[in-house]
Amino acid sequence: MSGANLANLVSRAAALDAIIATGPTQTRMLSVEIGANDLGISAPYNANPNGFITALISYLDARRAAGWKVVLHTILPRTEAGQTDGGASMNANRAIVHAAIVTWEGAHCDKVADWAANATMGANGASDNATNYADKVHPTLAGYAILEPITRAAINSL
Repeated sequence: MSGANLANLVSRAAALDAIIATGPTQTRMLSVEIGANDLGISAPYNANPNGFITALISYLDARRAAGWKVVLHTILPRTEAGQTDGGASMNANRAIVHAAIVTWEGAHCDKVADWAANATMGANGASDNATNYADKVHPTLAGYAILEPITRAAINSL
């Protein structure tokens, strides 16, 4: 969902968790890729990365309690025109959140898919590469081809 933020995930949580309650018994994987909009342009977290961390922990803990196996992706950079400072504040927020997320395996998620650690896709300014980013926010097919093995490894480890 383009333009999604953490509040959107929270608003859909009950419907998502209903899948667990009514579906057949099997392992259910939930891949969570969120934060670029929250930290870049959406109040209240664009000026409050610690608030985002707290809210994300609450969301993830509730999904795990409902029965989901959660793979959490780290947050990619963004430098599009909507960033008044060229993405510097978003990337500063992203660094704070990243430092927390990479410690969460087994606590708030089952596995971290560390996209931000990839030098091609995750470095500050990487989103300026039009081959890998369609709009300085969203990866292209070429960009996702770089990220896919990271996600696949995280899922397969579960």
